[in-house]
This record gives sequence, structure tokens and C-alpha cells, in this order.
Amino acid sequence: MRKYDFYLAGAMCIIALVLYLIINFSCEKGQLLVVYKDNEVIGKYSLNDEGYHTIEYDDMTLMTFEIKNGKADVLSACCHDKLCVHQKPINSSGEVICCLPGKILLKVYGPQNESTNEDYDAVAR
Repeated sequence: MRKYDFYLAGAMCIIALVLYLIINFSCEKGQLLVVYKDNEVIGKYSLNDEGYHTIEYDDMTLMTFEIKNGKADVLSACCHDKLCVHQKPINSSGEVICCLPGKILLKVYGPQNESTNEDYDAVAR
């Protein structure tokens, strides 16, 4: 390898580190976890209140999640592939965990977007 190849590799590592730091530290921490089932709000939970929560529908347990250390994590779900269980815990505003077979969405809201009705700016006719 030439001398300039090391300079190029070093510059790429520095750029990657800067981008990583910008992405991780510019995220707004969430305060509210909203649970949707079939596009309807079925629960709101503060990320400051720790505990286990169960989502039940038609006498069947669809999902169990835990709020711990300001993060929400899915522990179990009724779906076959368990992709929602294997996702990382969420805590930043705008992050979601989605269970497509169960039609469940967990979304974190921050202090600036606490209105969970997703108001539109304008209506098109």
C-alpha cells in the first residue's frame, strides 16, 4: 500500500466517526410511548415509569413489552417470525417497533411532538 492509501483510510474512519457521533447525539430523547393497534391508540405509557405491559386483544395476548431505564423493549409476541422481539430497545423520538402480523406499532414521542394525532398542515381536496 502506498502512503496516500493510509491517509485515505484514516480520513474515511474520521468521517465515519463524526457521522456516528452526529447521529447518536443529535437524537431527541423520547418521553412518551404510544401503542397503536389497527391504527388506533390503545395505550400511552411514560418512558420514565418502569414496568411490564401486556397488549391483549380478543382474549389473546398479542405482545408483552418492558419499559426499563427509559427504553421500551418487546419481550414476547404472538407472531411466528418474532422480528419485533429481536429489534433493539427504543428511546429516541420517532423510533418505532412494528409487529406486522399483530398489526401493532410502538412509537416514541418527544417533548415537542406530544400530540399523537399527527395533525396535518393542510388538507388537499
